[in-house]
Amino acid sequence: MRVPANTPGTQKPKLPDPARRGAAPGAPDLLRLQRQAGNRAVGRLMRARQRALQRAMKFELQTKNRIWRRDGDRPPALLDRKYGPQDFLVKGASGVRLESETNGVLEFETEWERKWPKLREQLEEAKKMTDEMNSAPDVGGGRKAFPFDVDHLHQGSKRELKRGKWDPNPRFEGSNEKILKPGEALEVEVLDPTWEAGIQSSESFLLSQYESFLKEHEWTAYADAAIKSAKTVLDAANAKHLADADLVNLLNFLEIIFDYIKRGQGGALSVSSGAFADVEHMPAKQAFTLMSRTDFSSMHQLLLSKEEKRLFKKIVESDAILKQTGLNRKSRVFVKGYGTHTHHTGPTVREWLTGISRGSDALSAHSGNGLSAAMGRFDVETKKGKKDTGLVKFETRNTQLGAFRTADLWRSYAFWLFLAAKTIRRRPNSKHETGLEM
Repeated sequence: MRVPANTPGTQKPKLPDPARRGAAPGAPDLLRLQRQAGNRAVGRLMRARQRALQRAMKFELQTKNRIWRRDGDRPPALLDRKYGPQDFLVKGASGVRLESETNGVLEFETEWERKWPKLREQLEEAKKMTDEMNSAPDVGGGRKAFPFDVDHLHQGSKRELKRGKWDPNPRFEGSNEKILKPGEALEVEVLDPTWEAGIQSSESFLLSQYESFLKEHEWTAYADAAIKSAKTVLDAANAKHLADADLVNLLNFLEIIFDYIKRGQGGALSVSSGAFADVEHMPAKQAFTLMSRTDFSSMHQLLLSKEEKRLFKKIVESDAILKQTGLNRKSRVFVKGYGTHTHHTGPTVREWLTGISRGSDALSAHSGNGLSAAMGRFDVETKKGKKDTGLVKFETRNTQLGAFRTADLWRSYAFWLFLAAKTIRRRPNSKHETGLEM
C-alpha cells in the first residue's frame, strides 16, 4: 500500500452520517457513544438492534519494516513480493499471514471473516509477532534474526529443488522465486519499532449498498461528484420513468464508474484527497482509494436487471458519461498511464465502458494489461451459502478516516471499521446474526 504521508494515522475519524432506517445508529453515533460510555454501552445497543447478516471483511497491514535473505557469502538482498510457495512467510495459528511486499516490505494479512472474534484473534497474533521481531537478537547490518520457523521456504518438489525455484501457481501471486538454500536465513530490518502500518480493509456487500461505502470512506469531493453525476446521467436516460427502486443497482454501478474515472484523472485534488496526481511509473491500483476486487463485467452480467442493462448500454452509447466528466472518446482512464517496470497507456474510458457489457473489464487483471492482480480479481459469487454470494468486494486502499495506525492500535481501528460496516450496511430481511459478536 502506497499512500501519501499527509493522511496521518492520528487523523480524527469523520464517518459520514448515513441514511438510517428507524432507530438504527449510524457510525458517528457509535463512535460518539464509545467515547462517552465505552464498549459495554455499544454492545448493549447492538444486541438490542435488528438482527443482521454481516458480510465478510479482511484487513491488510503494510508496515515500513523490511525482510532480507542472507547466505553469508553474497550481500543480503530484499525478498521478492509475495515470496513463498503460497505467498506467505509465516502463517499463524489464528490464520493471519506475514508476507513480503514490493521491496521486501513486511505486511500482515488476515483471512476473510464474518465474525469479529476471528478477526480480533488474527490481529492480536499479528501484534504479538511484531513484539517477537522487536525482541529478536541483532545479527549486524541494522537487522535482526527472523524469529519464526521458515522450514517450508527451504522445501519444494524434486523438480523445483533442482531448478532452485518454485513453479508458478495460478492460485498465488508470486512466481519463480528462488528457494532458500541450506544455511540461508531471513533477517528483519526493524526501521519502525512501533510498526505503524497503512491499513487496507476489504469488505463484501450488496451492490445497492455501495453508496454508503463511498460516503464512509471516500473524500467528500469525490463522493459527492460520483453520486451527483450518476443520478444526473441515469435520470436523463430513464425516459420510461422506471421507479428508483428498480434502478438502485444501476445507480450504484454508475457511482463506482464515476469515482473510478475521476480518480484515474488524478491532479491536485487527488493529491490532497489520499492518492496521487498520476500513476505513471506506479501500479495502476494506486490511482484508486476505493478499489473494486470484483470484475465490472461480472457485476454487469449478474447483478443488473434486464432493464438496467438496457439503460447502461444506452448511457454508454450516447457518451453521456464522457460528457458528464468533460472527457472525449480519446481520453484514457489513467491520465498518464501506469506501470512500475513497463509503461502501459491503459484503455480509453470509452473502451473500458463498452467492454463491460461485452463481458470484458479492461480494468480487471483478467482482461487488462500489466494490472495489479487484485484489480477485478473476483467474479460475483453465484454458489449458494458462500460468504459473499451475490455480493461485490471492495478494498479501501486509503480512507478519509485515516489509514495509518501503530501496532498497538490495529485491533481497535479494525474493530470500529467492522462495527461501522455492520451498522451501516445491514443485509435486508436477515433473520440470522452471523456477524459481529460483542
